[in-house]
Amino acid sequence: MTDFSGVEAKLGRAKYHLNEFERVAAAWIASSPFDLVPTMAADGLREELHVKLASDVPPDLDLILGDCIHNVRSALDHLAMALAIANGASSYDGSVMFPIYRDPVKFKKEGRQRIKLLAPLAQDFVRDLQPFEDQENGWILWELNSLDNRDKHRALLTHEMQPFYTFGAPGPVRFEYPKRFQIQNGALYATVIYPQGYDGPSVKPQVQAGLTVEHSNPGGFIEVQRFLRRELLPYVETAIVSEAKSLFP
Repeated sequence: MTDFSGVEAKLGRAKYHLNEFERVAAAWIASSPFDLVPTMAADGLREELHVKLASDVPPDLDLILGDCIHNVRSALDHLAMALAIANGASSYDGSVMFPIYRDPVKFKKEGRQRIKLLAPLAQDFVRDLQPFEDQENGWILWELNSLDNRDKHRALLTHEMQPFYTFGAPGPVRFEYPKRFQIQNGALYATVIYPQGYDGPSVKPQVQAGLTVEHSNPGGFIEVQRFLRRELLPYVETAIVSEAKSLFP
């Protein structure tokens, strides 16, 4: 019989940290931490909107996110260990872990060594979940592994406020945005362009924004709460842990 209690405990702790992350983030966002300050051009037709931050991202969020990510990653290692023990391995064997690889050659050379104490069917199960094998969902595990390694070995997982989307301008007024949206103090967020002879009210884009963290591929960002709540945890719980419980009771 396979003992999944360590896996469940780690996932439970990850959910605890996620709830705390959402609580702290929601309180900060509700405080209206930024505004868009207009600067009108001399011709009166172009108005630049620059970001003014009233308060920085709470530093505790970096730590809470790291703890959440690490507990999910640890749950996978506990899963590999549970499957190894069920196959007769010692609980003190330090060679066992849940490998995550994008390169099949490296997996064959290195990753296989981490699951060699699992039963052959369990080894196949882990291999099929690898990013190089699962073209649809493998990216989720790769992002998990990248975030965990970054937090453990490089630096804290720092956040940026990023807009999810903005609304178009009313009537003849137009909005122009820089190529990379960013909500950082003093950054140009948008330019409002008024038509000649415009005598209506000043307008600002309506913004919905949230916390993001850098993607494993530099230049992109992951919306933190969406990734954790809608993608990472459901995938790990359903496609991995629940499936393992079914296959290896």
